[in-house]
Amino acid sequence: MKINLFFSFFLLLSACTTSVRTEKIDFSILFHNGKSNLWFLVESENNLTINQVAGKICVVFYESGDFVFGTLNDINNNTVQKGKFELDSEEQKLSLFFNDKTWKFKFFPSNYDIQLEGLPDSDFSFNGKLTPFPELN
Repeated sequence: MKINLFFSFFLLLSACTTSVRTEKIDFSILFHNGKSNLWFLVESENNLTINQVAGKICVVFYESGDFVFGTLNDINNNTVQKGKFELDSEEQKLSLFFNDKTWKFKFFPSNYDIQLEGLPDSDFSFNGKLTPFPELN
């Protein structure tokens, strides 16, 4: 009786674990939200308020893999820098390609923003965060 019970338990346990497949996380939707998403590039740990956005550098990521980079005024005047971005969700690396330059970051998503840590082989040394456009009150 005990052997049958043990065998049944073992069979049930092995049936539950042999075909378990884990899914990899795709962080791309975090950056472009299915279409496009506006982020501000900031160095401080404080959250950005609507009064602080003027003159701040912003990045818009598009689902197509394109991005634009500049201030809100640059976006308004269509004088932004444009490029392509690549995301390695498995290693949590973000690469921005434009004007013969490559900016490379390790990224760490949080509840509100995305922490960026510049990589040694990047053409731009920056540690900070991408923070979303602040909510209008």
